[in-house]
Amino acid sequence: MVRFATLALFLLSATSVVLDARPTHKRRAVCNTDTTTTTKTVTATATKVNVEAVKTSTTKTSSGFKTVTKTTTSSKATGTPDSSDDNGDLSGSVSANALFPVPGVNSGWSVAKASIPQAKDVTLTDKTFIVHKEASTSKRPVVTFSGKKAIRARMTKGSVTPGTSPAGGFSFYSPGATLNGNSPIVDLSKANEMTFGYSIFFEEGYNFNLGGKLPGLYGGINDDVAATCSGGRHNPGCWSARLMFRQKGEAELYLYIPPGVNQNDNKCGKKANSKCPSTGYGNSVGRGTWNWTPGKWMTVVQRLKLNTPGKADGEAEVFINGKSVLNVKGITWRTNKAAVARGVQMQIFHGGHTKQWASPKDQDVHFADFSVSILN
Repeated sequence: MVRFATLALFLLSATSVVLDARPTHKRRAVCNTDTTTTTKTVTATATKVNVEAVKTSTTKTSSGFKTVTKTTTSSKATGTPDSSDDNGDLSGSVSANALFPVPGVNSGWSVAKASIPQAKDVTLTDKTFIVHKEASTSKRPVVTFSGKKAIRARMTKGSVTPGTSPAGGFSFYSPGATLNGNSPIVDLSKANEMTFGYSIFFEEGYNFNLGGKLPGLYGGINDDVAATCSGGRHNPGCWSARLMFRQKGEAELYLYIPPGVNQNDNKCGKKANSKCPSTGYGNSVGRGTWNWTPGKWMTVVQRLKLNTPGKADGEAEVFINGKSVLNVKGITWRTNKAAVARGVQMQIFHGGHTKQWASPKDQDVHFADFSVSILN
């Protein structure tokens, strides 16, 4: 059974990162930069992190999985939404195996109509998610785009965050999808292993500039502390596992994990502008293992397995279109068992926070097919 997880934010000290690349695939794990703030340190045992990049792999499926293909008659996906209507179902071609690439799902939800029996079907609207801690100027209209119900992120020229002028992208936190408007369909705080996935479409000709953040899972000892692991802020009570896009569409897993767990700075790589967490920022892992390709839908899923406090047995895995491309083991996500999964850190913006990271033009990114599962 393939197990996936979202990776490790390594920490401000020294952890041993081992890259187990296959002979036919080039791979790197590097640590990078975000924004500035203060850093706390705690004492913890050293963690050995093994990163395996996989160019191609075969995905196992369970008997409960099925593939559903739907046809679409919408206009071409050129970066302009077909309409701003926020009603109706998703269409387009989507595979359950791409959204739920790991068998053994106990429960979950999906806004795609290609889900599995264990996952509740949800319609994507403005009220699908229990939104909190949203950036004040964040904009996330639900539109019909390329045959799918999607959230549109407008990356305004000159923007580096959703909360400053000019604003671009969006930022909010959510425990997940809801059917009644009050409580999430599944309680991720009870999960030891889980997945979160979505489809993403960078418009044709998208200019990635220096890069930016993409949605991922997050957690912590409570809701407020859980939302602090970003922007250069490290806290032993929280963790986050966002994805990133870099120059020319290079992709990576971008992690914040508890400070104080030793890390070997020499294993961070020598790529330009890549820094270990001693700079105060998050960890770039597996950069360039895959690329974001403008002009087409791509489905990304992250599998995350929490570690047992006191043990470095956490895992993170990334799937692209149903195939495992990055697998990380030996992660210390938490030193406190109360630092459970809290939901999804829904963010997209260009940054860093300085102007050299800014979106060089008005351009759009669309998100669809959001799906979550609990494995155990």
